[in-house]
Amino acid sequence: FSFFFFFQAEDGIRDLVRSRGLGDVYKRQGLFTIIRGKNIKIGRHVNIGMLCFIDTKEIRIGEDTRIRENVKIAGLQTPESAFIIGGRCLIGQGAIINPAVQVTIGDDCAIGGNSTLFTHSSYLSILEGYPVDLKPITIGKKVWIPWNVSINPGVTIGDNVIIAGRSNVKKDIPSFSIAAGDPAKIKVKNYVLKYTGEQKNEILYSIIAVSYTHLTLPTKRIV
Repeated sequence: FSFFFFFQAEDGIRDLVRSRGLGDVYKRQGLFTIIRGKNIKIGRHVNIGMLCFIDTKEIRIGEDTRIRENVKIAGLQTPESAFIIGGRCLIGQGAIINPAVQVTIGDDCAIGGNSTLFTHSSYLSILEGYPVDLKPITIGKKVWIPWNVSINPGVTIGDNVIIAGRSNVKKDIPSFSIAAGDPAKIKVKNYVLKYTGEQKNEILYSIIAVSYTHLTLPTKRIV
C-alpha cells in the first residue's frame, strides 16, 4: 500500500520521487505533504514529515535535512520569493516560514518548533500611510534557533550563533554570539570553546557514563 504526496513544479528541476509506504531510501515525504514551486531541488536523504505545506517560487533543500511535521513554508509571493536551506539542517514541528522574499539558511542549522521567520510585515495599505517591511532573512552556518523564536524581516544572523528560546530577533546578530530577549540582545560574544584532546576525552567519557552506566569505561584515549 502506497501513499503519495503532492508535488507540482511549473518548470526547472524536478528532483523528487514518490514515497512508497514510509518513503524511499533517498527522500522521505509524509502523508498529505504538499510541495509546490517553479524551481525545486531537493538533495538526497531529505526527510519531510506529514502535513507540511511548502509553496514558493524557488525551493532548495540540502542533503540530509529534516523537516518535521506540520511545517508551513508559504505566504505572499513576489519575484524574489525563495526558500533555500543547506545540508544537515532541522526544522521543528509547527514552524512557520514566510519567504515573500528570499529566506536563506546555511548548513548545520536547527530551527525550533513553533518558530516564525517572516520576510514581510504588512497587511494594511501603504497608500493609506501604514508601514510596510519587505526584506530577506539570512541565517549563517551552525545556528541554533530553539522553540518559539521570531525572526523579523531584514535580519541577518552570522555563523555559530545561538538564540535563546522565545526571543524576538529584530536586528542582525554577529557570528559567535549568544542572543536572548525581546528584542533579542547579544548576551555573550566569542563563546565557542577550543578543547584539547584530553578535554574531549573527558567530555566523551561523561556522555558514555550517563548513557551506559552499566558499562566499564575504556581507559585508552579515543581522541
